[in-house]
Amino acid sequence: TGGGFLFSLFFSFGVDDERNLFHCLLVMKNKKPMSQAKANLIELSKVAKQSMETGMFEGSVNEFLVDHHAANKGCTVEEFKTASQWRELGMKIIKGTKSSMVWARPRKSEKTVETEAPDGTVESIEEKFRFWPTCNLFAPCDVEEMSEAMKAHLAAR
Repeated sequence: TGGGFLFSLFFSFGVDDERNLFHCLLVMKNKKPMSQAKANLIELSKVAKQSMETGMFEGSVNEFLVDHHAANKGCTVEEFKTASQWRELGMKIIKGTKSSMVWARPRKSEKTVETEAPDGTVESIEEKFRFWPTCNLFAPCDVEEMSEAMKAHLAAR
């Protein structure tokens, strides 16, 4: 009965034939679970879009996110940098610090997915998609100066 439930569930989402059903099941099987941090980013992004639509905030979703993180960490927006940017300034991320997540540039990609139909035939489906990776930023309160030994080590690389 579990399969019948999934089958009716997919039909309710517009999956109209068995091949698409098996493709959806394959995608679900191979999909990694979303991290709590990314789920929080998505929810905060929804708040940002609502604020932009109602005129409460002018700017991009990422500007809203950085403003939000800056207010929570008590620093200015201009002070946020990536780990590599801080490293170039001779700073390191304090162990245990949580980054402030924002959206990176969307990327286009494609992949070939092989699906097996109930009759045993294998079909290759070419999928093109866009995805939005994340970018982790750190505030000045998240970093400390590197030791001279660590600076020398990085300079030697």
